[in-house]
Amino acid sequence: MKLHNASRSRPAFLALRSCTYFSVFAAIFFAVAFSCYDVYAADSPIRLSIGLSEEYDDNIFLTRDNTTGDYVTRATPSITIAYKTAMWDLALQDTFYWWFYAKQKKGYYSNDANVSSKLTVIEHLFYFDVTDTYSNVVLNPRGPSTTENRNINRTDANIFNARPYIKYQIDPVTAVSAGYAYINIWYRSGNGINRQQHEGFLNIQHAFNPKVKAVLGAEYLVDRPKSGEPNNDQTAVYSSITYDINPKTTFDGTVGYRMFRFSEGRDDNRPYYDAGVICRLARKGSVELRASQLFGVSPTEGIVETASQRLTASYGEQLSVNGSVYHSRDRYIERDLTNDALGVAGGIVYAPNVRRSYRFSGGYEKDKYLPEDQKRDIYFASAGVDHKLSKKATLSAIYMYYKSSGQTETDNYTDNTVRLQLTIEI
Repeated sequence: MKLHNASRSRPAFLALRSCTYFSVFAAIFFAVAFSCYDVYAADSPIRLSIGLSEEYDDNIFLTRDNTTGDYVTRATPSITIAYKTAMWDLALQDTFYWWFYAKQKKGYYSNDANVSSKLTVIEHLFYFDVTDTYSNVVLNPRGPSTTENRNINRTDANIFNARPYIKYQIDPVTAVSAGYAYINIWYRSGNGINRQQHEGFLNIQHAFNPKVKAVLGAEYLVDRPKSGEPNNDQTAVYSSITYDINPKTTFDGTVGYRMFRFSEGRDDNRPYYDAGVICRLARKGSVELRASQLFGVSPTEGIVETASQRLTASYGEQLSVNGSVYHSRDRYIERDLTNDALGVAGGIVYAPNVRRSYRFSGGYEKDKYLPEDQKRDIYFASAGVDHKLSKKATLSAIYMYYKSSGQTETDNYTDNTVRLQLTIEI
């Protein structure tokens, strides 16, 4: 996978992807068209920051032999916008990544952005929601990859969702919603399977009391992937419930059944669920247990069924600790492939005063791939110290370690990174 080479492109800040900004501009256009009369009442705080760092990475290509180290210069400007009127709620978070390899003499760029626009077209009746997520994702989970390395086995992806719908309040505790959703999934890499989806949905929401709320719904999805992949139509029915057991404990659960019909004549019917309970502790702590079996799409292998279980906990203020134990299993409906992962992760943050904090984290994951029955062990750890030079400037020193050990040559590599970073809030 090769990201866009910044040295051969327009200036970095002008080279942002067109599809994400099209969705942003579309959201702004429709919202302004319907709510411009209320614009002067808007509360629109904007936060800007930039991170500048220099690092040394001893294995930029994540290989076992003939490793290549390089000095990496990074710039990460970021913007956060929260804009709200009586008729429109817009939230935008965008971090632009630019990095340059000194020895390779090459620069690249990528982006992480989340846009959420909620527009009331007709009060108490007609609404129009738009979301857009642009991120850097793993192409093949069986290949080499790390979170910090956005070049190897990764690509930029954009998911755009436009959802006009009607919501009618039948009585104070019951409402019915019906609408349409257009979903566009795009990958920068040619290996990714771009697709368009059209969804119709209907659901009924009912509040039995202030603590218990339920939803009953159905949806029909038309999935049209590119690159010669088979089309499929999906029908689903589901019910969900939210129960506030007490002020600190909440349970939520969804159960449903999804039916697939593929263009080559094959059918597949499967149940799905998503349930969890969260207990909020004193001193900014919480414990959460969640289990799910849901359907999504992978960048290269089509529809995937992901079953996962996770227990997470966090506790503390000046000295805070967090940890998780998790298991996930990906079954690819259109391929004879299964990816299984079992892991544990944890971290500690110690802030002895308002100007300095120390961070430590680490974990281990055991992967298994079928039908080949291949296994891989992954170890990861990081340590860092943050020191506030002023109210808006923070200097950080960070060390990151990543090791993969498996049965194939590409499974075996070690990556060490040392980074010095300055973060400035503007």
